[in-house]
Amino acid sequence: SRIHKVHEGLREEEFEPPDSWESVRGELGVPESHVLIGLVGRLVWWKGHDYFLEAAEIVRRSQRDVSFVIVGGADSTEPDYEAHLHRKAQCLGLADCVHFTGYRPDARRYTAALDVAVLASCLPEPGGRSVLEALALGKACIATRAGGMPEYIGEDESAGLLVPMADPVAMAEAMNRLVEDRD
Repeated sequence: SRIHKVHEGLREEEFEPPDSWESVRGELGVPESHVLIGLVGRLVWWKGHDYFLEAAEIVRRSQRDVSFVIVGGADSTEPDYEAHLHRKAQCLGLADCVHFTGYRPDARRYTAALDVAVLASCLPEPGGRSVLEALALGKACIATRAGGMPEYIGEDESAGLLVPMADPVAMAEAMNRLVEDRD
């Protein structure tokens, strides 16, 4: 009864798309007709980039008008992880539709360009700022059902879709659901 939870907040200006976000698709070479699905976060294994790529490969089997982007730079604790992800994307046959931006100080600009934002963490995140920013910008979100994500998204999935951690099949199903229902 003496504990009160205070969620991380956002500044009012974070609810407005940043300048030049419209040019992101052109910079990436993503056609306007494609649904752009992305994961924003530093490159560490527990952020679930591997599962994101596996889900992307499943989605790509049936959806050709989808592109993916991973926004984030290598972390000093896992210097080889970025190269691992590039190899994995190549091995999964995704080299033509997965874009890696590396570290971007303007990452929110990329979030603003997304159609679907994904948080794929395979360890519970108390609060994923990337999800807050995506929700504030009015983006469809998919997040793993762990940590603070059920509170952000809502157990009733009123603000997005929740999937089990480390489950690329469920993540792909959620991606397909949003791709097929673009409204």
